Amino acid sequence: MKNEQRGNLGMKLKYALGLFCAAGALLGSDVAQAVEPGKWYVRAGAGYVFPDNTTLSASGTTPGIRFNRVKLKGGFHGELALGRHLMGSINRTIVVRSELMFGYQYRKLSDGFVTENNAAGAQVAQKVGVESKVQSFIGMANLYFDLIEWYRFVPYVGFGAGISGNKVNGINFTNATVNNALQNFNISGRTETKLAWQLTAGTGYRFTQNLTGDLYWRYMNLGKIKTSNVTTPAGLGVGTLAGNLNSHSVMAGLRYAF
Repeated sequence: MKNEQRGNLGMKLKYALGLFCAAGALLGSDVAQAVEPGKWYVRAGAGYVFPDNTTLSASGTTPGIRFNRVKLKGGFHGELALGRHLMGSINRTIVVRSELMFGYQYRKLSDGFVTENNAAGAQVAQKVGVESKVQSFIGMANLYFDLIEWYRFVPYVGFGAGISGNKVNGINFTNATVNNALQNFNISGRTETKLAWQLTAGTGYRFTQNLTGDLYWRYMNLGKIKTSNVTTPAGLGVGTLAGNLNSHSVMAGLRYAF
């Protein structure tokens, strides 16, 4: 009886070991197939840019206006990329990819808090209506590190650098008190080309050997945005408004290797 039980236990262990080895071989071959040095891929992604606060300050004007916590509404971010696997895996766990990416980002400016240095030299804080939109045309070289695959999920991190053309449309101000007078006025837009960089963390899901879905978070520093010079109807010199343009986005996309 004991020998029979031992025999059954031995058979179960053999079956379990066989299944484990088969699964290991399957996963190993799966990872090996996904890692192909020199293989090219195309990628498309789109997502939502979270609302953010920025500060637009007048440069070199007295009197002038400083925009504290001007609101950037949530917006759209889209991108296309061409990439290549630079090298295979390290111990079958890491894949290095490089790519050239072209992106577009669109957001609107909304109400903000303004501090006015008026003609008398006093600072007057007020809330005004701010209407405009900001568009960024982005070109970057990116580098990604695909980590170990787990049930077809492949987490990765990445970074990149390039340039961004940031276009600010004309800014309309409403209900602004300038020199004790309630008025509306406009500032002409402007386009600035600045250095930009990004950080990325996400995961891919490998549908097939060639097709991968992407879900990722991306932080982008797109440089500065600027406006043209302006003088308000009341004679208050505003000058050039400038501020930093940053973004946090959640993106989804597809990647196809060929």
